[in-house]
Amino acid sequence: MIWPSRVYQKFVLGCCVLFALGASGLSQSTSSTVLGDVLDPTGAVIPAADITITNQETGITRATTTDRNGRYVYPEITPGAYRIDVHKEGFEATRISGIEVPATASVRRNVTLRLGSASDKV
Repeated sequence: MIWPSRVYQKFVLGCCVLFALGASGLSQSTSSTVLGDVLDPTGAVIPAADITITNQETGITRATTTDRNGRYVYPEITPGAYRIDVHKEGFEATRISGIEVPATASVRRNVTLRLGSASDKV
């Protein structure tokens, strides 16, 4: 009766290996990252600018602010078409539409704000 138990052990081990390999393939992500810098007309960074990214197909939005270096990052973005709205007091509001985000990509969109009233729309 030793032989059937070894066959059974190898079968169970083989199933575990196949399951582990299959599970690792399922865990691969298709999400992307959208990032960039927000600058003034002279090229200086703009910290604490309010940024909203909107999926143009679903309408789902996410908001963040630029860091002290004028950078923003949106990790874990699903592929699709997006728009970015940027607002900062003392500058015109700016919108960038038609940003295509493919799967597993890092898409950079720098934004230069023009001086003006925060209520101005571009």
